[in-house]
Amino acid sequence: MRIPIPAIVVPLVVLLLYLFVPGIKEQPWTALRLAGAFLAVVGYILFVTARLQLGKSFAVTAQAKELVTHGLYSRIRNPI
Repeated sequence: MRIPIPAIVVPLVVLLLYLFVPGIKEQPWTALRLAGAFLAVVGYILFVTARLQLGKSFAVTAQAKELVTHGLYSRIRNPI
């Protein structure tokens, strides 16, 4: 299983922006900010999981290459 480069680069860029953009680290972590961060992380994990499980059937435009019936696709019709 090959891990796509954006699955690693996107979290790295977000971390670098958090660390090096002035004033962001000094802001307090309110309940709303924590909830937003949690939802963003969970959503990104589900997106990467669905993308990896889609495998060779992934296409930017809608193309029916093969029926995918394993992983998230066995439970949710269109997880992405």
